[in-house]
Amino acid sequence: MFSLPEFTKVKVLDVHLLSQKNRPPGANPGVRLNVQADLPNYALAAFDPALRTALFTKTEAAGGSAKDKRQTLPGVEEISDLPHLTSMARHIKKVPWTEKLTGYTGEIDHGVGGKSNLPITDASLENWRFQAKQGGTVATWWSIEMVDVPKLVLAELAMLKSREVPLKLLEPEVRQQQLDDGEEQRQGAATPPASAPAAQPQGDGEGAWPFPNDPPGSTAAAPASRRKANTAKTAEEVFTEESKA
Repeated sequence: MFSLPEFTKVKVLDVHLLSQKNRPPGANPGVRLNVQADLPNYALAAFDPALRTALFTKTEAAGGSAKDKRQTLPGVEEISDLPHLTSMARHIKKVPWTEKLTGYTGEIDHGVGGKSNLPITDASLENWRFQAKQGGTVATWWSIEMVDVPKLVLAELAMLKSREVPLKLLEPEVRQQQLDDGEEQRQGAATPPASAPAAQPQGDGEGAWPFPNDPPGSTAAAPASRRKANTAKTAEEVFTEESKA
């Protein structure tokens, strides 16, 4: 995405006051700044990599003017690896680009610097136009729209019309943490809870497992001592019943 991570000199062409039709009393209006800056043609890659190669080339196209040759003299440091205009760029005055970028923050240094810089919050960038220039730069026009601008900031912005000021623009940050939390919630919802083990019957009721030292359902035979005890008990019961008879 397009950004100006370092202070870059731009010219404020115009300042427009914006206001919603149903703006409540006491709410601050918005403002639109129309600005222009000469940027290295690397900035075009933020919109479309093919845009840069369509307007600039490494070797000078046939039919270049003497003025173009003077701008690329030997020994002069080039600001881009594609410093020359293509044949198409020579016949195009300005290239419009219909894209709206939102959520930008930044600041404007209007001469004092530091904490007195004018803040830019929740701004949208649009109305793009590009004009390729020999040497590897591209003249760029765009607008910066902000809403709910405080009165003091609005007054300072109005004073910037037709002035060149250093501008910094930062693209919106992606909140990765919220995406991770949402992913965990979706995974948790998709994973069924582990089923609890079935409760085993307790007590001496019918169907109770008679061997407490063996797992329920075991097919192993009961220990010999337990079998003897059960056999002796059965014989005693039989003897008692015969004696009573």
